[in-house]
Amino acid sequence: MEIVEQPAAPKKERKSRRKINMRGAFSRRRKILILTGMFVLLIVTGYLNFTLNNNNNTQVGGGGSGTILCSFDHAQRTREVNRQVQIISFENLLASELTQDERSQVVADKQAWMQAMEFENQTENLIRAQGHDDVVVQKNRENINVMVRTTGTLTQNEVTQIQMIIDSVANRTVNIENIVIMPIPPR
Repeated sequence: MEIVEQPAAPKKERKSRRKINMRGAFSRRRKILILTGMFVLLIVTGYLNFTLNNNNNTQVGGGGSGTILCSFDHAQRTREVNRQVQIISFENLLASELTQDERSQVVADKQAWMQAMEFENQTENLIRAQGHDDVVVQKNRENINVMVRTTGTLTQNEVTQIQMIIDSVANRTVNIENIVIMPIPPR
């Protein structure tokens, strides 16, 4: 008796009834990128919270309920980390599939953020040129915070010089009342 292999019956291909929605796939990808960015921000925030709470903060102010806790080094580290995270966020958003309107909005936000960063760097360099070694400038929309490390208090002349530097870098578009200058004592 001889065993003969019988040809296999042709398999029927099943057509998928499910259509692939490309728009849904792109939005899912965008959601994953945004969630990844938020997760990175959460990790960075947790790390900064842990490390900075273990450092001694310098107390600025007169004490009591209006006391502001501020650390000069903390401000520098936080700003650098925030800049790196912001750059990664913009790169992730621009790499994702966006509509033309969304892409133009992200590009406009990135340009505004880069201009603020350039303003901070330029202002810090000019204030350092006036003789202040350590300085941190933070621009938040119309408000500008300046922290200057100094052994004593700032004289009115020094405060006026810093205000004039900020005013000139901002092309006379800054309201002087929106500038807060904080002297930070050395460690």
